[in-house]
Amino acid sequence: MKFIYHRFESLPKLAWCASVEKGTGEVHVYHGSWLEPRKEFFVEGAWDGSFEEGNFEHAYLMGSGGKIVDNEVVFCTACHTSERIHYIILDDVFFISPSLCFLLTFTNNKLDYNYISYHSDLKKMCSGIDEHVGAIPCKGNVKINICHYRNIRIDSNLNIEINVKNINAPAFNNYNEYKAFLTNRLEHLAKNACDESRNIQYLPISTISSGYDSPACSIIAKSIGCKEAVTFKDARGEEDKPQGSDSGKPIADILGISVREFDRKAYLNKAGFPEAEFVASGDMGQDFHLCAFEEEWQQRLVFLGNHGWDAWNRFRSKKALNIPLYRIDFEADSYIDFKFRVGFISCHLPFIGSLNRKSLYKITNSAEMKPYWLWTNYDRPIARRIIEEAGVPRSLFGQKKKATSVLLNRDKNLGKYMNAESYKSFEDYYRNNIKSRNRIKQYYFNLMFALYLSNTWITNKFNIKLSVDPIISNKYSEPPGLPSFLVYWGIEMIQNRYKIINNKN
Repeated sequence: MKFIYHRFESLPKLAWCASVEKGTGEVHVYHGSWLEPRKEFFVEGAWDGSFEEGNFEHAYLMGSGGKIVDNEVVFCTACHTSERIHYIILDDVFFISPSLCFLLTFTNNKLDYNYISYHSDLKKMCSGIDEHVGAIPCKGNVKINICHYRNIRIDSNLNIEINVKNINAPAFNNYNEYKAFLTNRLEHLAKNACDESRNIQYLPISTISSGYDSPACSIIAKSIGCKEAVTFKDARGEEDKPQGSDSGKPIADILGISVREFDRKAYLNKAGFPEAEFVASGDMGQDFHLCAFEEEWQQRLVFLGNHGWDAWNRFRSKKALNIPLYRIDFEADSYIDFKFRVGFISCHLPFIGSLNRKSLYKITNSAEMKPYWLWTNYDRPIARRIIEEAGVPRSLFGQKKKATSVLLNRDKNLGKYMNAESYKSFEDYYRNNIKSRNRIKQYYFNLMFALYLSNTWITNKFNIKLSVDPIISNKYSEPPGLPSFLVYWGIEMIQNRYKIINNKN
């Protein structure tokens, strides 16, 4: 097997899509100008090891890539579940890309208007390590396979083997041991991202808020040389209630980190349909407020606190503890096309070491951590200790759970939270294409969604703990009306950036 590279300046900087034709032993990689192509591997990302050796298949890889191993090629996903890899086999040719839009465009496929469960399917694939492999349908009986946290091994005859990553996740005995592990892994990641043998180097920058996760990550990042951060001024308000401050500037000032504050609604004044590249992932684009950081994040290794809820939360159900990488918070799952265009590496620090969730839970509830317990539902002692030991007063962080993401999961939210130009474009798209969806199927999903909401309200209202699957399947958990068309619209709006099909040879 060998790589054959095709560089396109017109593609987003970090984008890539590869193809393997059966029997040829050639792996054609079509990519943007910032991908790192080498004889034995290619990568968009960094990992906690030597860059020149390229051994990212069993490392904490933040990004994606491919590597020749024993005359086979191993395609690797990120070591977190906010990014994924999509692949498809058509006429004895294997195609693969981290971007759903790039893969669809490259293979001339389209999602099916009559399949209404894309968003719920994609969320389910992030809910635990056993769910990380799945598929979604396209028009014409074609299925796109999807993998999170996996290595996909393929030979010249297109025999495919999918393996859970073999990542070092030791059983941590105490807080200091765990923190030292995080710091060590982060130091190696940052060194890799700035390696002089790279074509592009990435300097560190963190996010910081008034919560737990990003301040804790910023402190560990600072210890390995990170000097800058970005923050949003305000959190998301509920309905018409005033928004509260979520700025991490007071914390950054104490830490000696340079920080820039941004308006989370800056996208409302941004031209060019800013939501499109986020909703194109199928996640209803809840991360598109991140476009405010575009200039700050270019050519940066960005430290994020996503997954802190699972890794550091004090109170966990037995079910959650027994499912590695269990998630109920799906923030930061829709930025891949934005990342490829802007050009940055995202490092979700709480995922590092979190496969051994039980040992983290044991530390969290150990006697040594009692001084950092709050006895509230919003209680993350590991993060609190990291922050307080850095000299930040308890009153400045972790007082109340806040959020900055933008919710487009209800019809009424679209006109309220979308950029005016984007909303008009989306409305026109919806009116032009709603007739393509089967009415009976639409009515059925409307009914099942209403029943799902009612069932959820009842179980929450009366605190009913279900020991079995919910009465109404999670397949109907996402709105089947206007919001369900966001993914189709988003893909159509950005697919031109990936159109190289006519001159890829």
